Amino acid sequence: MSHISDTFIRRLSENQAEIVDFLHEYILGIPNLRQNMNWGVPCYYGKALICYQNAVKNDGIELNFFRGHLFELGDSRLVSKGRKLVAGYTIYSCDDIDHEFLQLLLDLGIELDKEHK
Repeated sequence: MSHISDTFIRRLSENQAEIVDFLHEYILGIPNLRQNMNWGVPCYYGKALICYQNAVKNDGIELNFFRGHLFELGDSRLVSKGRKLVAGYTIYSCDDIDHEFLQLLLDLGIELDKEHK
């Protein structure tokens, strides 16, 4: 299993670190996905970048999906914040993670990744 850098983890609260750890294990439990640290944050790849984790204000973690603007879910939990390619799902507690929604986002990201040349 890939490692998240200590530099990234040290700047997180205990709550954020717990969320990051959960998401990291969950995502890497999906076959053919791998993780690298890029831009100082954990990024997850198939053929190309699918998603990455980033700390946000109010003790949360945002799981950002590259090409998330193409998901067309109409769900207010996936927010672009004015970004052209990226849309994110912000999580404030492991207890609040909607596992079905998380899996749907990952499935959509993986499907788009399959189209990558």
